[in-house]
Amino acid sequence: PHAMEDPQCRQIVDAFKVQPALLGDDGETIQFRHLARVLNLASAEVFTDDTIKALCAAIVPDASLNDPSTAIPLGPFVRFVLQGDSDGAAADDVEVLRVRKLSGDVVVSMRRRSVKARGLIAEDLQARVAEALSREVSEIKLVVGRKPLDCGRRLEDILPAEGALEVTAVVQELPKLDPDAPLATQLDTMKRMLFCNSNVKQLEGTHSLRKV
Repeated sequence: PHAMEDPQCRQIVDAFKVQPALLGDDGETIQFRHLARVLNLASAEVFTDDTIKALCAAIVPDASLNDPSTAIPLGPFVRFVLQGDSDGAAADDVEVLRVRKLSGDVVVSMRRRSVKARGLIAEDLQARVAEALSREVSEIKLVVGRKPLDCGRRLEDILPAEGALEVTAVVQELPKLDPDAPLATQLDTMKRMLFCNSNVKQLEGTHSLRKV
């Protein structure tokens, strides 16, 4: 069926036409740079730069997407995204990974498309969880089942064929010095700082020991 026969497609295209400055002279195309900006604003996680280029390349395979003024046919593009014209496009848009705290609350959720487009590894996920929890990366340990998740493992390689991979984020408290107590009474804490996984804490522990 023609792209504009889909009511949802028509509704989205009409929404673009409310801003004619975004469209080409024919009113049916949009420059790549404008389209990318709109999609990034809608969902930067789902519509990454690589994802947008892949979608546009499927519609205009011979176009140069390095040229930001390249015209993208708006109707076919919207229909492609909505209906998944390529094999597996719909499957790529489902949630495939959830990271939960021990309490069960979801901290990070990701879709297959985002994981594939970015080529993420477990270390990237660890950094994202740390940011969400306002913690240092070294304080976060990711566990799948009962096994720690290898930081160098590609996330795409461990995603299930169906459903979502459940990951547990365990927060490991780093040793902290008591600012109100004499350093000489905190030697055990400094020792634990030297042997923890945080470079920042190791440096802090080293400097504190030199002051004793």
